[in-house]
Amino acid sequence: MEQVEVVGPTSLNPSSSSSSSSSSSSSSSPFNLSAISSALKLSSSSTTNVSTLYPNLSTRHMTASIPYILSCTNLQLNPQELIGLLSKMSLKASWDASRPEVLNVEIPVTRSDILHECDIMEDVAIAYGFNKLVKTIPKTSTVGKKTSLAKLSDAIRREIALAGFTEVLPLILVGSFLLFLFFFCFLFVF
Repeated sequence: MEQVEVVGPTSLNPSSSSSSSSSSSSSSSPFNLSAISSALKLSSSSTTNVSTLYPNLSTRHMTASIPYILSCTNLQLNPQELIGLLSKMSLKASWDASRPEVLNVEIPVTRSDILHECDIMEDVAIAYGFNKLVKTIPKTSTVGKKTSLAKLSDAIRREIALAGFTEVLPLILVGSFLLFLFFFCFLFVF
């Protein structure tokens, strides 16, 4: 059985956090943030506790490929210009000459929207200006068409609607295998 013990509140130093403008209503000063330390007992027989301080205001570190950013945005920028654009978006980036194709990016706690390298590329494009990006035709061409399962489900959906039924449960979050089983079984019932 896991046991959680909450200890706190304690005061965090605003200069050590990336979110110094955040404040808590229970703080005595408008620039102090109250923190809570939680201890998790790993098992009932264990005496070892894992302690964590919440909220975690530390920065996250990611790497971004410079060729990836430049190829997606169709820009010709040097690493220093990319660093300048990322700083406009509240991201601290650095470039190491020993790894010339990689930017090291520090993501503050206030930027929870950045999860992947494509989010960093998007921030470069936003800082550069979407209207200034050159429009190009993609190098690959594809033609979209419905799969046979989608055609079948559309036909079944149409016939059910013509019979007077209303679709109530959209199956948008169901995997293709379950959809196949559902419609396969549905054909034999009717």
